[in-house]
Amino acid sequence: MSTRPSEEECLESAQLAIDAGFEYLTGTLFYPSVVELLKGTGIKYYPFVGDVGGSPVTLKGALEEILADAKRLEKAGVSGLDLVAYRYADGDPVELAKKLVAAASADVIIAGSISSVERLRVVDNINPFAFTMGGALFDGKFAPDGDFRENLEAVVDVMASI
Repeated sequence: MSTRPSEEECLESAQLAIDAGFEYLTGTLFYPSVVELLKGTGIKYYPFVGDVGGSPVTLKGALEEILADAKRLEKAGVSGLDLVAYRYADGDPVELAKKLVAAASADVIIAGSISSVERLRVVDNINPFAFTMGGALFDGKFAPDGDFRENLEAVVDVMASI
């Protein structure tokens, strides 16, 4: 799937989520057809909020536009919102995340570039529903000589100490 997936690609991802028994579908663009396909499956749909695209995914736009998009998505029936806060190109990512978490009636997942103990502490303070990690674990950001598991264990240890 591209970083600016088509409706067809998002529907394929949703069908995979159904077929595989996923609990969550996160990090896609929003399409009403995906909401419809997921109805009655129990799968929670958390599309990206705001104007996202590129590789790695970048978030653009004014803070007010992103907050308005969150409200639009909530009204459209999503379970939650996927915010790439640390990839926000047009403002302060922490301010954006705090304001979105406070304003949203849906759950918020923060995704992307959570790659340091400092950022883990900030994300914990923002208190989203959840956060996701990928590259930081594969790239050894928390246990430089460790494998994926050792990096994940280091993150678990940090989170337990907060």
